[in-house]
Amino acid sequence: STYQFASQSLEFAMRDLAVDVRDLAKGAPFEFEIKIIGEDFELDGLTRNQTVRDFDEKDKSFADILTALVRKANPVPAKDLADPEQKMIWVIGPDPDNAAKNIILITTRTAAAKKKYTLPAPFVPKSA
Repeated sequence: STYQFASQSLEFAMRDLAVDVRDLAKGAPFEFEIKIIGEDFELDGLTRNQTVRDFDEKDKSFADILTALVRKANPVPAKDLADPEQKMIWVIGPDPDNAAKNIILITTRTAAAKKKYTLPAPFVPKSA
């Protein structure tokens, strides 16, 4: 997939990405959804209205686009996605509005640890 925009809030960037994927995945056996977990963000001082600029990912998997998006929206440019400074991450977890359904949650490293979510590989700290 290719996903590009000049400047957009994180919230709208995620919403539009979900719409694109839903269009591509018509007829898939599950409904595709991305939710930003606002309370998790607040505890870590992040905001869903944060502006993401000059985003341009071509010929990438959806997971790579999502990873690039949280990396770019992170307040501090982290050297490595596994770095604790990379506060904003995505996980697959229970929909806050329907726990029976797993969706993509945009959350923080701290909240994911507290809720015992499994981190996608790029965010897992390399053990010493």
